[in-house]
Amino acid sequence: MAKDAKSGNAKSSYRGGYELRLIGEYSFDEATSALQKMIRRNKEYEACWWAYVLHDSGYYKYVWRRLMIIASEDVGNANPMAVVIVNALRQNYEATIDSKTRLGGNGSLFIFQAVMYLCSSEKLREVDTLANLVIKEFKEGKRLEIPEVAVDVHTARGKTIHGRWEQGTDEEKAERAKKWYEIWSYVTPASKKTDKYLDKWKKLEGHL
Repeated sequence: MAKDAKSGNAKSSYRGGYELRLIGEYSFDEATSALQKMIRRNKEYEACWWAYVLHDSGYYKYVWRRLMIIASEDVGNANPMAVVIVNALRQNYEATIDSKTRLGGNGSLFIFQAVMYLCSSEKLREVDTLANLVIKEFKEGKRLEIPEVAVDVHTARGKTIHGRWEQGTDEEKAERAKKWYEIWSYVTPASKKTDKYLDKWKKLEGHL
């Protein structure tokens, strides 16, 4: 395990009965919290500092897991590319860093880039808020009804109500096709682009 350059000491803390030791006389849980709080506040130097402490204490896998969580929890859909970039940097790290190079500058290179990117990204905690809301409401007994639009011919109940695609009179088939195009396959928000194959497909099916 790496030692702090100044003190040469590593501090102990415990989680789940296991001893966790960090360089620089830091507590594991506090260093972890500091990393995320500094990323939330766009304090890239400080955030990289705590990432370095955790990384060079041997918890490099944990650092990457934490950064991937932050990309969804704190950045979220304000910048959906954050999860892609952080994961790509993690893959680059795994492809190029080994036990001989992990504690050198190269070991921090990919992690620091990920941290700096997350710091500067716009952030929106809406995903985390919604996750907490849904989980809590479900555990408290709330239940949503299956929406009527979901009971189409792909479901057992829908087949009973509407019939199967290939069965019935021409009028019944046409009615199912109409429901498909107007209700069951309806999407929003819709792209400004048009489905250039749709008319050809409808004609082939005999619905145009």
